[in-house]
Amino acid sequence: MSDLGEVDVLVGAVGSGGSLCGTARALRRALRAAGRTRPLRVIGVDAVGSVLFAQPDLPGRRQSGLGNSLIPRNLDLAQIDEVHWLNDHEAFAATRDLAREQSLFAGNTSGSVYQVLRHVAATAAPGTRVVGILPDRGDRYVDTVHSARYWAESGLDRLGVRSTPVEVAYGTEVSDWSWARVPSTPRRRLLFVESNTTGTGLLALARTHEPGPGPGVADEPRGPLPGCR
Repeated sequence: MSDLGEVDVLVGAVGSGGSLCGTARALRRALRAAGRTRPLRVIGVDAVGSVLFAQPDLPGRRQSGLGNSLIPRNLDLAQIDEVHWLNDHEAFAATRDLAREQSLFAGNTSGSVYQVLRHVAATAAPGTRVVGILPDRGDRYVDTVHSARYWAESGLDRLGVRSTPVEVAYGTEVSDWSWARVPSTPRRRLLFVESNTTGTGLLALARTHEPGPGPGVADEPRGPLPGCR
């Protein structure tokens, strides 16, 4: 904040969720401490075919650095106000635009953020301060994003391209640049009181955070489990 002043909109890609959610959380805390009253608007940028924001998984997507096929623990939807999805063609093309227009040689994660930044800057009210996180560099993408041969072999030009995003209801399957408001999902907390001294209850709660099937609720109780009172 000492360099940028008060930020109104924060735009960042979402892969594990750590960078954007952590930055948004810290920035909101700093703005409150500075006496800021108006809210910070946080925009997540994702890939078409990523499951992070209620979309079906498409393992064949070519973007890297953002998107995911699982829901990581770092992703805190309560920190994100809206999400934009770009397909591979749109993300790669925006990465080339970033190099041509801003002389920044970057990867497709930065390119996707740049695409959304341009849109937000063009549509926001005058004086709005918009900040984006550009997290990758272009040397890792010389043979993909910045390669004409790769584009031809991958058939990227066959994908649709939008110059502006279309708003959709959250959960609607998308195939090209679209955006949706992220439902408010405040993190809930569970108060657990264990009545025995063995620690098995706390162990069971810890297991519910491990990957795999979540805990279920039986339709018909069938009496206490062995060893339980």
